Amino acid sequence: MATNPKQSFAYDSILKKLTVRHAASFPQEVFDYAADVEILDMSYGHITSLPDSIGKLTKLRIAFLSHNDFEEMPAQLAFCENLEMVGLKSCKISSISEHALPTSIRGLILTDNRLSSLPSSLGTYTNLQKLMLAGNQLQSLPESILMCQNLQLLRLAGNKCTTSPDWLFQLPKLGWYTDAGNLFHGTDRIHAQGLKEISWRDIVFGEKLGESANNKVYKAKLSGGEDVAVKMYGAGITTDGDPLDDMNACLLAGVHPNIIGGIGKIVDAPENAQGLVMPLVPNTFKKLGDPPDLKTLTRDVYPRTESFSLPYILQVLKDVASAMHHCHRKGIMHGDIYAHNVLSSPSGQSYIGDFGAASLYNPETAGGKLREQVDVKGFGYLIEDLLNNSVDDQNQNTQKKLQEVLERCLEPNVTNRPTFADIHGSLLP
Repeated sequence: MATNPKQSFAYDSILKKLTVRHAASFPQEVFDYAADVEILDMSYGHITSLPDSIGKLTKLRIAFLSHNDFEEMPAQLAFCENLEMVGLKSCKISSISEHALPTSIRGLILTDNRLSSLPSSLGTYTNLQKLMLAGNQLQSLPESILMCQNLQLLRLAGNKCTTSPDWLFQLPKLGWYTDAGNLFHGTDRIHAQGLKEISWRDIVFGEKLGESANNKVYKAKLSGGEDVAVKMYGAGITTDGDPLDDMNACLLAGVHPNIIGGIGKIVDAPENAQGLVMPLVPNTFKKLGDPPDLKTLTRDVYPRTESFSLPYILQVLKDVASAMHHCHRKGIMHGDIYAHNVLSSPSGQSYIGDFGAASLYNPETAGGKLREQVDVKGFGYLIEDLLNNSVDDQNQNTQKKLQEVLERCLEPNVTNRPTFADIHGSLLP
C-alpha cells in the first residue's frame, strides 16, 4: 500500500483507530478510512505538514502526531471540526499561528518543543481541559488563557518564566498544576537540607515493582538489611516535567506516615544515573484508581466493580489531607492529587506519592497560598470521584461531613477554599 518500505498501517475497526508508523510525509492512504476513523495515531515519523484535505476526516476526535518533524503547529487541524485531543509531544514546533485548532479542542499536548510564545487565540478554546506545555521556552502565557474557564490541568514545568504566574490560579476549575524548573524557581533550599546520600554499592536490587516512560521502581535492600523501594530516573522530559524535580520534591517531603517520600539520594551509580531510595509500601496497598483515559481526559477512572464505603473514603481522605498539610508546610505543591497516585490498604490507610508534578514555593507569600488552594481543588475532585463510586451507605453524618468538605474544596473562587489544616480538622471525629 505504501511506497515507504518502513511505513506501516494498522486499523482497529472496533476502536476506529488508524495507526501509522515511520511515515516520511502524510500518507494519502489515510483518506481510505475517512468515513470512519475517529483516532489517528501517526506518531514516530518525519511528517512536516498536513494537507488541507484533512478536514475530510469528519469523525476525527483524537490525533496523535508526536515525535514528528513539525516546525509549526499544523493549522490544517482547524479544519477537523470534531477534534477534541491533539498530541504533538517532542516535535520541533517553535510557533503556533492564531486559530490553528478547532474550538472543539479539549486536550492539547505540546510537551518538549521549542515554543517561546503562544497565540492570544488560546482564549477561544473554551472547552480546553488539559494543556501540556512542559519543556518549552515560554517566558509567559497570554492573558487570554483566563477565558479557558474549563481548564483543569496545566503543565508549565521546564520553561523560561522569570516570575511566578500567580494570576493563572484565578482559573476556577484548575486543580492540577506545575511550573517547576522555571527561572523563578531555585533548588538551593533542597541542597541545603543535608539530605542523606546512599551509595549504589550499598543497595541490592530485587524485583521490578513498576515502571513508566521515564522511571523504573525496584524492590531493594540496603546494606543494613532495610527493605526499601528504589526509583531510577531516565533521561528526558515527561509531560509533567523534569524527573529530577520529582526526586527533589520527594527528598524535601521527607518522612511522613502518609507520604511515599525520599529516604535518600543514590550516589556513585553507573553512568551517573539518578535514583531515589524510598520507603517500601506493603503489597497489601493498592492504587486507589487508574489514570484518566481518552474519554475522561482529566478525571481518574475506576473499575466498574469498584466501590467504596463511606468510612473507607473518610479514612483515605484524612490520610491524604494530613500528607498534604505536611507538604504545604514545607512549601511543596503536589500538583497531581489523583487516586492513581494514592496507595490504600483494605482499611483505607493511605499514602500519597509521585511528586513528578510538584513545584516548590514560599508558603508565606500570597502566591504561595493560592498554590495551596489549587491543590485543594484537586483534592476536591478526588472527593467527588470517590463519592461517585461509593456504595449506598446509611451513615448520614459521614455523608453530610464529606459533602460539606467537597463543596468547600470545589469553590470556584480560589481564595475561598479551605487549607489542608482546616480540611483535616473537618474530617476528624
